[in-house]
Amino acid sequence: MKLGEKEQVFKMSWIEKLKLLGIVLIIYVMMMLFYIPMLTNYQVFLVVSLIVMFPITVFLLFQLIFMHNKKFVISGNTLIYYKNRKECYRAEIGRHNIKIHDKEKGTSKQRYRVKYLSINDYEIPIYLIGTKEMINFEKAIYKIWYKKAEIRDTIFKIPKKELIVIKRKDIVASCIFNLVPLTVAIILFLNSTYTIIFFIILYLLLLILKIIFFIRMKFHTPEIIRISTDTIRIDDVEYSKYDIQKLTVTSLRMQSEKLRLFGYRTLKILGNDGRKIYTLVFSSDLEFKNFRTNENYETFYEGIIKFCIVNNVEYELK
Repeated sequence: MKLGEKEQVFKMSWIEKLKLLGIVLIIYVMMMLFYIPMLTNYQVFLVVSLIVMFPITVFLLFQLIFMHNKKFVISGNTLIYYKNRKECYRAEIGRHNIKIHDKEKGTSKQRYRVKYLSINDYEIPIYLIGTKEMINFEKAIYKIWYKKAEIRDTIFKIPKKELIVIKRKDIVASCIFNLVPLTVAIILFLNSTYTIIFFIILYLLLLILKIIFFIRMKFHTPEIIRISTDTIRIDDVEYSKYDIQKLTVTSLRMQSEKLRLFGYRTLKILGNDGRKIYTLVFSSDLEFKNFRTNENYETFYEGIIKFCIVNNVEYELK
């Protein structure tokens, strides 16, 4: 580590740990409020609830204290991994020896995906430091990678017209498909007016969300993005590095499940003349097309990060 250079420490804060515990407690309280009116003996229900919650609380505290007691330290170009305050692994950060990837965990019936860091084939459960620290850690890695990088002129093309047609068909199909469970729900709860109203509102909300996403894509998705040495050109609008106060881009680490739920990634540019938001990816099958080779969002994302680091532009990952 160079003289005067500070170590960077990444670990889950106690605020995030308490948030995890708080979410479970809130869910438990909501369940109690829902079921108590259906019961006649509140005292029995309270005793049973406390008996059930005790092992759950102990398990959560164990998770928060021991499972999430991980720490990453970046000292110069060296990554040091600590577990329970003991150093477990140390390695130099190179351009091709480190990777953050998804890994499936859980049982055969219920699987879920979490983030792992792989460095020289040594795997570390990076998800245990929390989402916020994962993003900060990612930025620190990119700074080491790209601080002396060269930016090549790259053009990305988005098939906007094709996407509009696909999304329009998707909205029509959703309207028809969602009518089936809505009709079944109305038949089953024919005597419950409030339940029927709830299902109708839910149906309309889902439809409205899809229409909003479609409008957003139609008016805010560019067709061509060009990244040059000191400029970013989006369709007919050019941003010099001197024009950009801050740039925000959807993190490459965002779970694919969230993308399927919300439907798009965004690029936000805060310039001297105000903020502009662009919708980049609207569906899981959309890929950016480079005029020389086929490239995906990862290539575009790294190009944007490299542009910011080389040109000292402030950026944020969401």
